[in-house]
Amino acid sequence: MTSRMFLLFLFSILFISFVKSQEEKEVYKPELMDVQGMVDLEDKGPSAGFIVVESGECSVTCGNGVKMEKRCFVDTSGETSDCQKVMSPCSISVPCQLMTFQRKPGDEFAVDCMTEEEVKEQGEVNIYWKHAKGIITTDARVFRPLKLRSSILTFPSLQVENTGTYRCDAQRKADGLLAKQVYFGLKVINPEVFDLEFRKYVRNKKFLEDVPALETEDTEKVSPQPVNKLLIIVATGIGTGLLVGIVIWLLLLFLCRAKPQQPDLV
Repeated sequence: MTSRMFLLFLFSILFISFVKSQEEKEVYKPELMDVQGMVDLEDKGPSAGFIVVESGECSVTCGNGVKMEKRCFVDTSGETSDCQKVMSPCSISVPCQLMTFQRKPGDEFAVDCMTEEEVKEQGEVNIYWKHAKGIITTDARVFRPLKLRSSILTFPSLQVENTGTYRCDAQRKADGLLAKQVYFGLKVINPEVFDLEFRKYVRNKKFLEDVPALETEDTEKVSPQPVNKLLIIVATGIGTGLLVGIVIWLLLLFLCRAKPQQPDLV
C-alpha cells in the first residue's frame, strides 16, 4: 500500500512538471528580427515636425468658428522654418444667444448676419439660412432650410406667420470651415390682439385684486354672527329660567292656600 502511494505521488509530480514545460514552450519570446521598427523610449532622440507657435482668437464668441494659427517646422535642434498661417476650426463652449426683435404686421424688417469687417477677415463665404417656424429656440432639431444664399434676410412687409427663429451659418469657401453661426428671434404681434389681451389682463388683475377686499368684507360681516348667537342663547336661557321659577312659585303658593284646615277636637 505504501509503495502504491509513493508511485502515485511521483507520477503526479512528473505530470505537473510536464504541463509547466508545455506552457513555457507556448509563451512567445520575440527575437531580434521581430522588433524591427520598435523604438526604445530611453534611446529616443528629438523628433522633427510642424507645431503651432502662434494662435489667434476664435472668430465667434459662441458656438463653432475659425481662428488663425501660425505653424512652423521644428527640426531636431529646435530651429523653426517654413512657417505658414492657416485657418483652423475652433469652438466656444458658451451657447449662442438669441437676438430677438418684436415688430408689427406690415413693418419692414432686415438683418445681416455678416458685418463688413467679418467679410474682409474671413474672405468669401457660403451663407445658409434655416428657420424654426412659430417658436423662439436654439434647438437644431426643429430648424428647416430656407432657399436664401444672401447674408441679408429681408421682409418688405411682415406677417404674423413670419414669427420664428432664423439661423445663419457662414461657411468659408476656402476650406469649408464654419466661420459664424448666429440666431435671430422674430416676434410679429398684432397690436389689436395685444391690446385686447392687455385689457383682459388688466380686468383679470383688477378682479384678483378686488377678491381679497371682498373676502375681508365678508369676513367682517360674518364674524359678529357667533357673538350675536351666543347672546341670544344666554338671554333665552335666563328668560326661560325666570319664567319656570315664577310658574313653580305660583304653583306652590296656590297649593298652600288650597290646603284644608283640620277641626279642633273638644
